[in-house]
Amino acid sequence: MFIAGLVLILWGLLFVIYYVKAVGNAKKHTAQTIGTGIKKGMVPKSDPSMDNSYYYDLSYKVDGLDYELKHVITIHDTLEEGDKYTIYYDPNRPKDADANEAARQGNQTAVLILGLIVTVVGAVLVIL
Repeated sequence: MFIAGLVLILWGLLFVIYYVKAVGNAKKHTAQTIGTGIKKGMVPKSDPSMDNSYYYDLSYKVDGLDYELKHVITIHDTLEEGDKYTIYYDPNRPKDADANEAARQGNQTAVLILGLIVTVVGAVLVIL
């Protein structure tokens, strides 16, 4: 059970790290613009956790300069090439952007709770 506990601790910590990063990005990405879908594809089947997932490449402009946001991953097959999408970016560094509105709004509490639960369960398994 020791190894399983360590794996769960690491997995839980990854969730917590993701949460911290998402909240940090939400605080930086205060500006928004409209981007355009320029490429769409299926995430390679080599990663089973990403089955039936899609990625999109988006282009957007800030102050007349062109930027690209590559490999925005989603489980929804809704965006097509040419479709418009809201891009959230750091006004001090426009290439630092994302298209995840939930992360920008800080709606990641479930990720944090899951990460903490998995970490605690892993710690209990290590102790036993």
